[in-house]
Amino acid sequence: SHSLPDLVILDIAMPGKNGLQVCAELKDNPVTRNIPVIFITSSIKESSIIVKTFTSGGADFIDIPYNADKVLTRIGIQLKISTLAKEHEKLVSDLRESEERHRLITETITEVFWMANIEISQMLYISPAYEKIWGRTQESLYANPRSFLDAIHPDDLGRVLIGLAREKEGLPF
Repeated sequence: SHSLPDLVILDIAMPGKNGLQVCAELKDNPVTRNIPVIFITSSIKESSIIVKTFTSGGADFIDIPYNADKVLTRIGIQLKISTLAKEHEKLVSDLRESEERHRLITETITEVFWMANIEISQMLYISPAYEKIWGRTQESLYANPRSFLDAIHPDDLGRVLIGLAREKEGLPF
């Protein structure tokens, strides 16, 4: 197992394959497609070359003669973008895994629970057990989010309403 580069710098004019072809090959390969490529060339003045650097998958270009500070700055920017992209991919992957765990739990739990906005004007989720235990459809609760209050015993309703008001103020139920 060998490590991959964090960034590739290619000259457009190389013997054999040109830099644009090499870049296209890197971008076609799933293993290397996310490695940023910076082109370096003396022919960047032609607008068609500029377009080709980006359409082949290039992230940036530097014209010759180049300034070392300019090159280092652009490398730093591309490395930062690459790092942020990797972090984003990891967060998205973690979120998908979390959503899958949540889905598995909510689809198999036998308890009734639901999630609503703080005003209880919109239901965000209702567990499938709601229908079995409360004898009402999930759709009816989605349509009228406060309808669950109708099923609370009158002796308990006042206490529940006080608890909901406290929760809306950020206090414990």
